[in-house]
Amino acid sequence: LEDTQAAVLRKLTESEGTLTEMLAKSEQLLRGQLTETEAALRREANNSERVLQDNIAAVSCDVRQSILSLDGKMEEYDASVSSRLVESKHSFEGKLGQSEKSIFGRVGGSEQAVAR
Repeated sequence: LEDTQAAVLRKLTESEGTLTEMLAKSEQLLRGQLTETEAALRREANNSERVLQDNIAAVSCDVRQSILSLDGKMEEYDASVSSRLVESKHSFEGKLGQSEKSIFGRVGGSEQAVAR
């Protein structure tokens, strides 16, 4: 009976050693996989951040170009409106001058007619 107990105890000790070894190897494997996964996630996050920064830079560039384009168009529009206002003013002044001449000519003619 003692021999059987000793044999069972040896087997249990061997099995415990084997299980402890297997657990240590599994833990080591899992730690390695975890480290690899963390590194891959860090690389992916860095790549995503770079892509995001590139996209932000591209959008900022597009916005700046749009603003410059709008500024140019507004300057052209302002110049066009100013030019048309000046033309309208000159046209109005010319017509006003003609009307004044016409009116004063008629008044002068009427005064002469009245004086006769």
